[in-house]
Amino acid sequence: MIFGECPVDQAEGTTLAHHLKVDNTAFKKGHILSIQDIHQMKAAGYTSVVVARPESGDVDENTAAHTVAQHMQGSGLKLGKPFTGRCNLYAEKSGLLIYDTNLLDEMNLIDEAITIAALPNYSIVQPGQLVVTVKIIPFFVHQNNLDTCVAKSRSESSFFYIRPFKAKTAALIQTKLSGLKETVLTKTSQVMKKRIEDLGSLLAFECSCAHTIPDVSKNIKQALDRGCDLVMIAGASAIVDRRDIIPAAIVETGGSIEHFGMPVDPGNLLLLAFSKQGVPILGLPGCARSPQINGLDWVLQRLHAGISLTGKDIQRMGAGGLLTEAESGSRQIPRNSIQDTLQIGAIVLADGKSSRMHGQNKLLEHLHGMPIIVHTLRHVLQAKVTPVVVVLGQDAADIAAVIENARLPHVIIVSCPYYFKGLSQSLKTALAALPSQLDGVVICLGDMPFVQSSDINHLIEAFNPKEGHHIILPVHQGQRGNPVLLGKKFFTEIKALSGDSGARHIIANHKESLIEVEISHDGVNTDIDTSADLLKARTHSIS
Repeated sequence: MIFGECPVDQAEGTTLAHHLKVDNTAFKKGHILSIQDIHQMKAAGYTSVVVARPESGDVDENTAAHTVAQHMQGSGLKLGKPFTGRCNLYAEKSGLLIYDTNLLDEMNLIDEAITIAALPNYSIVQPGQLVVTVKIIPFFVHQNNLDTCVAKSRSESSFFYIRPFKAKTAALIQTKLSGLKETVLTKTSQVMKKRIEDLGSLLAFECSCAHTIPDVSKNIKQALDRGCDLVMIAGASAIVDRRDIIPAAIVETGGSIEHFGMPVDPGNLLLLAFSKQGVPILGLPGCARSPQINGLDWVLQRLHAGISLTGKDIQRMGAGGLLTEAESGSRQIPRNSIQDTLQIGAIVLADGKSSRMHGQNKLLEHLHGMPIIVHTLRHVLQAKVTPVVVVLGQDAADIAAVIENARLPHVIIVSCPYYFKGLSQSLKTALAALPSQLDGVVICLGDMPFVQSSDINHLIEAFNPKEGHHIILPVHQGQRGNPVLLGKKFFTEIKALSGDSGARHIIANHKESLIEVEISHDGVNTDIDTSADLLKARTHSIS
């Protein structure tokens, strides 16, 4: 690729390297300059322009991105249309995203111009969720390197694919010892029932019995006789050895122990076994009584996706297996550090029509040297949230180009084709692009550049689902503002919204879950809707 400054007279057919505004015309980065464009630039006084042009054997960015993504597309994935050198793969069904991480590394090492980013291996995905993105960094990439990528991706029958969840009929056996409270059994039942139902399965058989080999064996046989294809045993006493009560009871029924222990914390004391018919039997770690994600969830997800599990598979789960900080002595998380274990994402709504700006899109207007949307995103990205999804509607291509040019890291851009139907459509589109395991999401407005990252962090600090604090709002001098943090318990309600209903509707219906956080400045109440608002904003500093 040839890149650099070029006389305007010689720029016809070249690719514009940077966003350029000539009089009232905005030329986007990547625009192919026509003879009419050249005449307009010359009339405006331009004598040169920075452009890119292909050399022999070069392939344009969109064709290259589409080619790479197409050859990596496996079962359960939908190929998106290429734009600005990017092509995405989306999940078509619920399940686990699976790929060869070593092969992905090899692909990314071929050429710095070709980048492939994916959700973590074995991530739970939902229909419509963005799972893989191919981004070509320059405007052109050489065919030889592209061919190398294609050849390597073809070496695997399915580079990326989705394994859908299959419903199971599960059994839960709980053992009892003297002093064990019935409330513990009840809570465990509730937690495990939800855990199983979230994977599309049914907890069809439940019982409790004495913590003895004969009693546990008897109930394992009963669960298997009823046709259960997954048996889970929560012991009153933790399993500490392959010869302990629960594994001994499994062997007594004719089953076999596959593996004890796992390099995932919480979840170290999980036992994997199989009945003589091949039905998985799990000895549950103590953390299974908690709804928080732990090693058991990883095993259940793979079993529900029809993935065969061996002891070696479990031993390879150590990478990323530190799911929470292990405390010496007590396994309880201190109150002042519970936020460190929460996974909070962010949605930035950038889909508005800017109807009060008389033809201008406010998010593209400059404020102190950069577009408003870039200010907003920079602050969000500095907060304790990940990932950050930006949902676009009106002028989607122009806003996406500005975000790309700003080189903001870790931003997921999605477009809502039905944004004109109301805020609810954009919220649902953005939520579908976020990982399902999030504990909550901060909903931000793209036209509020004075909201600071510290404001968002204050909301997260007040968020405590265990104490019923599921909705967090900022307040300045008695006036509620934005953004708002919503816990995952409301994700289903967001998906059911219609029209222009947004977070305000959910807040009104769940006042018992609301916590207000005082913010010392008016940035949480300051949005930019009109030209007058923009002029006023330009008189204030922005950090």
